[in-house]
Amino acid sequence: MAQEEYRKYIYIGGMPQAVKNYVEEKSLANVRAVQEQIIQTYIADFPKYNSKINFDRAQRIFAATITQLGKKLIYQRFDAESKSREIRKVIELLIDARVIIPCTHTNGNTIPLAGESDTTVQKLYFLDVGLSNSLMKLDFEAINNEFEHNFNTKLISGKLLNLSIWAVEALFESVSKFRK
Repeated sequence: MAQEEYRKYIYIGGMPQAVKNYVEEKSLANVRAVQEQIIQTYIADFPKYNSKINFDRAQRIFAATITQLGKKLIYQRFDAESKSREIRKVIELLIDARVIIPCTHTNGNTIPLAGESDTTVQKLYFLDVGLSNSLMKLDFEAINNEFEHNFNTKLISGKLLNLSIWAVEALFESVSKFRK
């Protein structure tokens, strides 16, 4: 029972509209339609973030991110037709839009970990596990133990992002209370 609910969570993800749709309609097919709509909205918004970036290139790189999640970031793997600096600009746009999450390597074994971080070695993770599965065109039946590690990595990276956002908001709230 719990494993089945976990599989549903991996499929649905945590995007509020996808969760709301599933709660109301109990249809995984309808959830997938909502996820695809969210993805199309992200794609349509690319020019709003930076009008100087080639829209077709941004679409290609966005589509390729799904094949590169959790792997060492090597720009040429995203789009063989583009130069590394052009790919980097699109990746930075996706990071700024919080669609993908960068994870920087560190050899640090004490706090602060950033003291020994190496920004030249990064991996990327996607905003939401459900959206990443939608981009992969992965159906519910394909989610099983074979993919468990990959899903757990995506899930944990998303939860860490949410936790860090929560921590920053709590810090700002504490500072503003202190100033009063």
